[in-house]
Amino acid sequence: MTMDLARAARHVLVWTALVSAFAATPAGAAKAPPTADVAVELTTAPFGAGLGEAVEHRIAVRNRGPATAADIAVSFTTSLPIITPKVEDGGGHCTFTDATTLSCRWSKLRPTDGATPLTVVLRGKLGDTPPLGGLVRNTATVGTAAPEATAADGTSANAYLLASVPVAENAPVQPAPVGAAPTKPSPIPLFTLYALLAAMALAVIAAGSLARRRDPFAALREPAKTIAERLTGRFARRRPGITEQAGR
Repeated sequence: MTMDLARAARHVLVWTALVSAFAATPAGAAKAPPTADVAVELTTAPFGAGLGEAVEHRIAVRNRGPATAADIAVSFTTSLPIITPKVEDGGGHCTFTDATTLSCRWSKLRPTDGATPLTVVLRGKLGDTPPLGGLVRNTATVGTAAPEATAADGTSANAYLLASVPVAENAPVQPAPVGAAPTKPSPIPLFTLYALLAAMALAVIAAGSLARRRDPFAALREPAKTIAERLTGRFARRRPGITEQAGR
C-alpha cells in the first residue's frame, strides 16, 4: 500500500511538470530566428603619427554568428585630415569624404568564425594643421540592418596627443605671389596731420600756463623793475644840472 502511494505521487509530479511546460509554451509558437553579431576592430600604425607623416588605419570586421549579417555598414572618422588617401575596400563599396570620413557597405557577411575577417585599409599622409587641442581621435563603427544581440563590440577607437608644434609650423607664412608689386606705405591723412599739429599747439600753451602758475607775480614784477630802472636813469641824467645850479 505504501509503495502504491509513492508511485502515485511520482506520477502526479510528472504530469504536473508536463502540464506546466505546455502552459508556458503555447502550441505552435515559433522560436526566435538566429541573429548575427558583427564586431569591429581598429588598428592605427604607427600609433602617434605626427603632422605630415604617413599613417595606416586598418579596420577589421567579423561576424560572430550564428546567422549571416545583411546590409553591413562601416564608418571611420578621424580628427586629423588625411591627404592623398588610398583605400582597400575589401570587396565592398567605400567612399572617403572631407579628408576625415570613410563610409563602406557590403550586402552580406557570413559568420567568420576563425577565418580571416573582412578588412578595410586606409593609407595616406596626415595633414599639416593640428586638430583642436592637438588631440587625434580615430573611431570605427559597424552596424547591420537587423538588430544585434550584442552591440557593445560595434565600436573601436584610439586617441593620442600630438607633440608640441612650433608656432611657425602652426601658422605658416604664405609667400607673396610672383610678380606682385611691393606694398607702399600709405600716406598720412590730412585729418591725422591736423590733429597732430593741434596737439602740439595745446602742449605749448599748457607748458606756458604751467610756468605762469609756478610764479604768478612774475608778470607784475617785470614791469615794475623796468619802470624803476627808467626813473633811475632819468634822475642820473638830471643830477649834473642840479649840481651846477647849486654852484652858481
